[in-house]
Amino acid sequence: MPTRSTVTSPFFSPSGEWVGYLRDGQLQKIATSGGAPVTLGQTGTLFGASWGDDDVIVYGQASSGIWQLPGGGGAPELLVAVGEGESAQGPQMLPGGEWVLFTLRPEGRGEWDDARIVVQSLTTGERRVVVERGRDARYLPTGHLVYLLNAVLFGVPFDPAAPAATGGAVPLVQGVRPSFGASSTGAAHFSVADTGALVYIPGSESVGDFELVWLDREGRAQPVGAEPRTYRWARVSPNGSRVAVHTLGDGNADVWIYELERRTFTRFTFDEGFDGFPLWSPDGSHVVFQSSRDGGGLFWKASDGTGEVERLLESPNAPRPDGWSSDGRLVFSERAVVGIVNLEGDGSWELLLKAGRSPSISPDGHWIAYSSRESLPNQIFVRPFPNVNDARWQVSVDYGFDPVWSPDGRELFYNTREGLMMVQIETEPTFNNGPPELLPVNPGTPVNGTEFDIAPDGDRFLILSALEERTDDEGLVYVQNWHEELKRLVPAKR
Repeated sequence: MPTRSTVTSPFFSPSGEWVGYLRDGQLQKIATSGGAPVTLGQTGTLFGASWGDDDVIVYGQASSGIWQLPGGGGAPELLVAVGEGESAQGPQMLPGGEWVLFTLRPEGRGEWDDARIVVQSLTTGERRVVVERGRDARYLPTGHLVYLLNAVLFGVPFDPAAPAATGGAVPLVQGVRPSFGASSTGAAHFSVADTGALVYIPGSESVGDFELVWLDREGRAQPVGAEPRTYRWARVSPNGSRVAVHTLGDGNADVWIYELERRTFTRFTFDEGFDGFPLWSPDGSHVVFQSSRDGGGLFWKASDGTGEVERLLESPNAPRPDGWSSDGRLVFSERAVVGIVNLEGDGSWELLLKAGRSPSISPDGHWIAYSSRESLPNQIFVRPFPNVNDARWQVSVDYGFDPVWSPDGRELFYNTREGLMMVQIETEPTFNNGPPELLPVNPGTPVNGTEFDIAPDGDRFLILSALEERTDDEGLVYVQNWHEELKRLVPAKR
């Protein structure tokens, strides 16, 4: 039986003679007059794309930044890099070719509506914030930027030569459908043609909430019973009785503890800054978390809520707690660097890996799995621990991210865009891994880090399941001569 292909993310060439699109991880184009599709390159998920007048396609790759590819095909080239924890979406070259416009979601902001609209110079690298909150901005030849925020299409007058907004934002269309959830690319479902027509999918603001759900190895789902919230980064306690998770809301994030048997939530952190990415200590007595308080870093507190918050590592670079060594040291990552800190010392740390993300220590403490972008696409590697320079094995085949060990250390799970992969692991007499096996379990593309965890029994996975979006209508809305309405509502200042 032939494999079914998925086609997404269509966009026109400037002349309208071609349509670019994503098909099974490949960027392709096809002539509007018909004919065979042409493969341009391997890209993975598209986080927005546009085709410039110079016949170059620029496209977003979330945490891998902004890339470009010739319209005739060729090797992808990194155009704009982003920092650890940041995601880039919806790029567009501005007239003149010096500045690129895109949406940047900073570290700690889980929702695309909390992202920033920015421009960056390809000559100097200077980056400027154009709009503080919004997503999927487009520059129009009328001298405007249009973008989405809370399902409302806004417009601002914009000078591309400055480049800067020259006036305030004005709401234009209520009820434009946004993408949302763990697999969201940040897209807003509208398009404006150079002829002045507007087309969009109607919809009210997305709920943006998730359920905590158990999935068994056959993909059967069972909600844990917690009310839907804007959850991120759920982690199961070592004894399986509690879940630590951080939630977003009102411009803030805090860690909460959920009791699975009693079905009760208790707030764990109370600082006005960002508190998130919780990690249980091996005995379950403490929860480590990232915080922006007091200059930022890693902190911990007794998991029953008693006692004071203590700092473990000071860093302004949003370090993320990831695991524990067998001798009780904390493994963390920040800006694609993996380090280890001694909790009995002065907060100093040692470098483990220069190019690693989402490290995961095996239950016996002898191995470290991690994802790396040393060469595209992202792959999963395993090294001995703590002597990480002694050897290295690649366990993924096509690509992968965010590895998690099974409780017995005989399996390694990692996420892909198709679903969860499982790899059999042997360590005696030497390290050896079997071929990846796709499970009928799909945690979704992470919003910000690993979005699944495994229960102590090794047979269930805790995931964040996005709720259905609230939509008001179905179909498309087409508006002719919309440019004239835009210019009337938002006079451009040249």
